[in-house]
Amino acid sequence: MGQGIFKNVAAKAKLEAWYDRFLLKIAAPFERRTVSTACGPSHVLVVGNASNPPLVCVHGALGSSAHAASERGPLVERFQVFLPDVPGQSVRGTEMRLSLDTDAHARWLVDVINALGLTEVNLYGVSWGGYIALQTALALRGRVRKLVLLVPAGLVGGSAWAGITQVAIPLTRYRCFPNEKNLQAFYNGLFSTWDADWAHYLGDAVQSFVLNLRAPPLARKAEFSGYETPTFVLGGRDDVHFRGDRLIERAKDLMPHAHVAVLDKCKHGPPTTTEFRTWMADRVTAFILNQN
Repeated sequence: MGQGIFKNVAAKAKLEAWYDRFLLKIAAPFERRTVSTACGPSHVLVVGNASNPPLVCVHGALGSSAHAASERGPLVERFQVFLPDVPGQSVRGTEMRLSLDTDAHARWLVDVINALGLTEVNLYGVSWGGYIALQTALALRGRVRKLVLLVPAGLVGGSAWAGITQVAIPLTRYRCFPNEKNLQAFYNGLFSTWDADWAHYLGDAVQSFVLNLRAPPLARKAEFSGYETPTFVLGGRDDVHFRGDRLIERAKDLMPHAHVAVLDKCKHGPPTTTEFRTWMADRVTAFILNQN
């Protein structure tokens, strides 16, 4: 593990088994591709029919393309969804961490989009992936048709006290004493609904990755001069990392034309229910296809 992304070979193998388990949750045809980027070969999961509009979806920290695809629900039936594995944040990603002090993440995703032969795309980013998607939309003006950001990083910071008490302390307690009670306490600080697979994957992920908890830098208003890409930003009202009302306020300041929504009873990890995934897919589809 030359890049120090995983603790050891066994830790990586455990996450690879989880990747395969989440693949089984995808209810649509899929294929795996490897594309060339300046960061090296990048793995991309492609889900859905090639005759549907393209949607590039970027997963969050410590996630993967399989996790993101299983969360998207009916979207994989309405779009051809391209899900690249983020370097340093996925068991299928390139084993390197990209700099947060440069535009390295955006340059990586631009390479992926170009290698896939996509001239015009819709982008959907979640959490850490929201930071990458927004930076890419700023870099690819004119080629990003619509942008959707769900609880995105990089717009606002969170409460230090809430982060310590609701996330950092439960995380540390679980890493030191990995039992079911401590896992539930850690998981419940982040996720809106209980999901056994997500909870136990998260427990294995924080024990298997070499964690780097540095947050992406916050966007600067000067970056958005002339930015006109139609953008839909959704925040979680109870998100300990990026509180929904503050997130939406900042999004409107940076992008006055943006569509926005604050999701009630939503923490950083949105509900994992079929009902929420269907509702979310309907909202995203309507936005992308100009139905609202």
